[in-house]
Amino acid sequence: RKWNEWPKNFVIGEFPLHIDIEAASICNLRCPFCATSHKEGDFPQGFMDFEIFKRIIDECAEHGLYAIKFNSGARGEPLLHTTLDKMVAYAKTKGILDVYFNTNATLLTKDIGRRLIEAGLDRVSISFEGFEPEVYEKYRVGASFEKVADNVKEFVRLRDKINPEKPLVRIQSVAIPEIMPRLKEYREFWENIVDEVAYIDFKDYSYLKEDLISDWTCPYLWQRMMITWNGKISIC
Repeated sequence: RKWNEWPKNFVIGEFPLHIDIEAASICNLRCPFCATSHKEGDFPQGFMDFEIFKRIIDECAEHGLYAIKFNSGARGEPLLHTTLDKMVAYAKTKGILDVYFNTNATLLTKDIGRRLIEAGLDRVSISFEGFEPEVYEKYRVGASFEKVADNVKEFVRLRDKINPEKPLVRIQSVAIPEIMPRLKEYREFWENIVDEVAYIDFKDYSYLKEDLISDWTCPYLWQRMMITWNGKISIC
């Protein structure tokens, strides 16, 4: 209710409902629709120190934070962080209700998957363009269709064996031109493998060097905040 009402009514709560915590500002792929691919040199790069993370979660727990995500916008692959499972487990022991992250799943091995499931991860969104190798590998530059699809299937099988209730597994594609006319095929390919199938709007980041003015009100200001890998709070 707060998530929907606060932005609509411009209500400023005493503490964010959700915090994006950047586990890593580095990504192992170079997708053309991602800001990381276009402005990587402009971002400080690194991995969040576990002690900084604990300090953040401790303060969040004191103020009743509901949710965290181990990403900041479109940047960074959290599975590059070697102690991500420990971060998940720590957040869950502190009472955070919803712990999740987005991933390209290239590094989602059976061992890492097991550790994340056992740590108590609530949700994971896996970015995967379509259902054909040619399209997927055109946009997920540096990834293998077969390998990542197998990673997803193995992770779900492992989840079902260890804890069928969670994490919820979502597949989402950027709404690239090759996908939009074939959404039915895309859904049918994935719907019996994962829990949720979705797509998100395509964003053209070629304008990033331009000055933009918009009359659109971003809801994030009233819902959440972002903390980068080095512990700094970002305005966006």
